[in-house]
Amino acid sequence: HLVLLACNREGLSNIYQLTFEAHRDGFYGKPRMDKKMLSKYAKGIVASSACMGGVIANKCWAFKRGEIKWDDVVSEAREFDSIFGRGRFFLELQFNESDDQRFINECLVRVHNETGIPLTATTDSHYVGQDDWEAQEVLYMLRGKTSMATRAANWSFNIKQLYIKSPAEMWQSFEKFGGTLEPRVAIEAFQNTLLIDSLIEDFEPDVTQRLPTLKDVPNPFKKMGELAIAQLKARGLDKNEKYVKQLMHELQVIKDKGISAYFLITKKIISEAKKEMLVGAGRGSSAGSLVCYLLDITDLDPIEHNLMFERFLDPSRVELPDIDVDFQDVDRTKDLLRDMFGTHNVACLSVYGTHQIKGLLKDLGRVYDVDHNEINLVNRKIESELRVLHTAGTDKNTLVITLKDLEDVSPSFNSFIEKHPEVGKHLKKLYWKNRHVGRHASGVIIGDNLPAETAIFLNRGVVQCSFTEGIVGKNLSAMGFVKFDILSIATLGVIDHAMKSMVEHNASMKFVKITSEDGREFELNEGTKVPTKNRGVLSAKELNEDDEIDEALFNIRLSGS
Repeated sequence: HLVLLACNREGLSNIYQLTFEAHRDGFYGKPRMDKKMLSKYAKGIVASSACMGGVIANKCWAFKRGEIKWDDVVSEAREFDSIFGRGRFFLELQFNESDDQRFINECLVRVHNETGIPLTATTDSHYVGQDDWEAQEVLYMLRGKTSMATRAANWSFNIKQLYIKSPAEMWQSFEKFGGTLEPRVAIEAFQNTLLIDSLIEDFEPDVTQRLPTLKDVPNPFKKMGELAIAQLKARGLDKNEKYVKQLMHELQVIKDKGISAYFLITKKIISEAKKEMLVGAGRGSSAGSLVCYLLDITDLDPIEHNLMFERFLDPSRVELPDIDVDFQDVDRTKDLLRDMFGTHNVACLSVYGTHQIKGLLKDLGRVYDVDHNEINLVNRKIESELRVLHTAGTDKNTLVITLKDLEDVSPSFNSFIEKHPEVGKHLKKLYWKNRHVGRHASGVIIGDNLPAETAIFLNRGVVQCSFTEGIVGKNLSAMGFVKFDILSIATLGVIDHAMKSMVEHNASMKFVKITSEDGREFELNEGTKVPTKNRGVLSAKELNEDDEIDEALFNIRLSGS
């Protein structure tokens, strides 16, 4: 155990990299880092020796058992002091009811006297309030699949001081549990705690917009504009003032927001994926963008179908646009992304599961040895009684049930809690708290050097970002990252399988692209006979990005003339 604090942006970046390398190179049961890693990334960091599970503390235990000499304890402390530099590494004193803690404090003061390594006073904060120690004990039992009756004989939660304390409570803890430690030493340690605070510079994390750098594209906006105008000419739309005006409007908005690379990256993802699989026509508000249409990101002409660009990208809106595209094989598409930008520069988003009522009742019932048949019965009754909250047209999967809702509408729940008050007590503390971390099905972020830019880790061999980005909890956009949605739709796989099967039976079969202008499509979908326009559909092979571009038109239009 070791406490690392970032003093500045460089220190924060170094802690990010330590976190990643501990998962990638040092994982054994848990992610671990060694002194070589610490030495590599020590700049901009203040460190302290942590609790009774810390490295220096473990040396003290080994000394007490007679396994090492005292000089080995001192040598260990000096090594950490040399890694971070004098005044950047501190020995932590903590004050609680444990006799073991008092022994560690005495050892650390002795090391301080011999080496001059400064002391600091902290409190081990495992939970927020003083009364939460029982909830932590229960939480450990939930994770360990044990109960009050089956817990080990040496199971001990006698230390009840591991909560966040006020300054007055910190001093009271010293007076009560400081043992033989002199007040002047404690005062010096407390003053050093404030000194550490002063070492943290007044800095903000980098929240500027971050998109991966496109190789061989020095000016993404110019490249995007050239491609869009080339496609406008190739489709014979460059003489149509409505199309030209709309394209120039969209290009100006995209330029002002500085997100040209987002469109080029999305185009690149789709182009690479189409070489191996079927890709959808695009969904959602991005279908309203003429730029998306001209870059072959979407397949629907937004002007012909009167779609609004402002639903996709409004100049006054702070949020970045979201281009949703369906891929036949999501996992393979993510592999293509890793090939393009580097394995460690593509990270899946995290999602956090929370403790819910029915699951908590089962877990807490096991901890307190409540008959599982009784739990199952009350859960069934609760499910039935909650139906009054499901109003017409409401998807029960998206309905958030609060504890108060349950208490108001479920007599079965109230009766059960009255019968088993210990279950009710901890259910209130643990309800809606994070239970586990999972992986987002489609969302990824991409960077030039993600291990130095944010907290990422390896989850079953897949690089994953620690943060979320959804309807609530918009962490990543606030940090400057852009989420890419690699969506999946099973129908594409079915279509692909059907096409390959038909070709196997008839090698000369030719496929025709059905468009929204095809009358038969409307007849099938709407039951209405609509004349077919017989307009030709331009295939990707007919488009040539190297066609000569009217530079005068391009420059005049971009200048706003």
